[in-house]
Parts: sequence; structure tokens; C-alpha cells
Amino acid sequence: MRFLKSHKKWFITFVVVASLTLIVLSALGRFAPDWFASAASFVVSPVERWLGQASSSVAGFFGNLGRLGSMEAENAELRRKVEELSAENIRLRQVDETNRRLTELLEVSDKYSDYPVVGAYVIGRSTDNWFNTFTIDKGTREGIAVDMAVLAAGGLCGRVYEVGYNYAKVRPIIDDTSAVSAMDARTGDNGFVRGDYRLMLDSRCVMDFLSADAAIEPGDELVTGRLSTIYPPGIIIGDVLSVSVGADGTKRAIVAPYVDFKYIESVLVITRLLEDELIGADAGGG
Repeated sequence: MRFLKSHKKWFITFVVVASLTLIVLSALGRFAPDWFASAASFVVSPVERWLGQASSSVAGFFGNLGRLGSMEAENAELRRKVEELSAENIRLRQVDETNRRLTELLEVSDKYSDYPVVGAYVIGRSTDNWFNTFTIDKGTREGIAVDMAVLAAGGLCGRVYEVGYNYAKVRPIIDDTSAVSAMDARTGDNGFVRGDYRLMLDSRCVMDFLSADAAIEPGDELVTGRLSTIYPPGIIIGDVLSVSVGADGTKRAIVAPYVDFKYIESVLVITRLLEDELIGADAGGG
């Protein structure tokens, strides 16, 4: 056994050569079939079994390679379909969100149907974090003028402060240069909702100039008041978040507007100046 182990390569070579020799001689008729068949079977059968096993292993190896390639192709196709479905899902969510906001804007339009409005899309925003203005795609061509009130999904958005032939710029009520006459819809308390640079990044406003005996509370709804020459009265602004009392006894409220200023895509511009109506009313009464 030790001899065979040390000369394994040579022994295998000898067996293969001997087997091939016996096969060739049998084909030539040099040996009698009876004893030759036994000898050939004894020598050749192990070789055939070894060759068969080797052939099966090779066939299995290449078969596995083929199946592996097929599985990789299937996985690639599945990944492609998953990516397509993910992209379609994102698109559908965006469509649903856009439809939701347009529905809310339509509700606002229906709520204030007494006012003539022009719909417009937002086409630009200020890049300055401390300057929250944005640009819409309608202007003087559609009858838009400076100081016209602007509505968005939820309620009051702001006012037009600059206008061109085919564009207009809007200053939202959260801008720190904005001030809106406001009233508590529950109590009738009056004050002014204005922007605050410390709060506008969170889309919050403050309501000040409230009297010391104002009954305003968190949760109250605020609407535009009757002291403004820009905003028509009764347009919803937002909810009161908190109320504080100053050293002089006056109250101050933090306000959460209903409009989501971070995601405004479309607006309604009220194409009627309140100041003109007030002047006309005074002239008619005089």
C-alpha cells in the first residue's frame, strides 16, 4: 500500500494504458474472448467508474454554473422590477399629495366664492432663509396688482408686493415685515398677526396688540379682521398655539397658520383691491 501511495500517479497511468491496450487487442482478435472479457472487465471497470464519476462531476459543475447564471439574470430582472415599482410608488404619492392640495385649494375657492380669483403656480422661491417671498406665473396680464390678497390651501397666504406683465411676487404672512389685522373667531378679540424672524423658519407667527382682558386661548381660530385695507375680513389664518402675558399686562399669542408655507405649489389671487372698495363705499356714502 505504501508503494501504491508513493507511485499513485504512475499506477493510474499504467492502468489506463493497459486498459487501452486490451481494448485495442480485443478489437484486433489477438486474445480469446472468454478470459479477455474477464480481464478487461477487471481492469477497465474501475477506470470506467472513475471516468463516469469525473464526467458526472464536470457535468454537474457546468450545470450549476448554468443555473447560477440563470439565477443572476432572474435576480437582476427582479431588482429592475422592484426599482420600477418603487419609482411608480413615489410618483403616485406625489400625485396624491398634489391632488390633495388642489382639492384643499378648491375648497378655499368655494368658501370665498364672493371674491374673484385667479389661480397661479409658484415658479420661484427666494434662496435667502430670512426672506420668504416667492414668485407666481401670473401678472398684470391677468389683472393682478400690488397689495392683492393671496390664498393657498388652508387659508390666507400673503399679499402681492411686486408685479410684472407675466409674473408677481408674494410676501407670505410669516415674513417678518408682514402684519395682518386679525380677530379671534370665538371671542372677537382683535390684534395683529405678524411675522417674526425667530419663528418664520418653523412657519409660525405671533399675534400681539391684544388687550389685557382678551379671552383668547390656545386652540382658538383666527381670521382676518376689519381693520385691514388689504385683506378682506373673515379669511381663516390659523390656530392659537399658546398665550403669554407681558409685564404691562398685554397678551401675546403664538400662531400656527393653516397654510403649509414649505410646500406651496399653487395659489389663488383675489383680483379685487379692498382699498378700492373702501374708497368706493366712502364715496357712495358721502
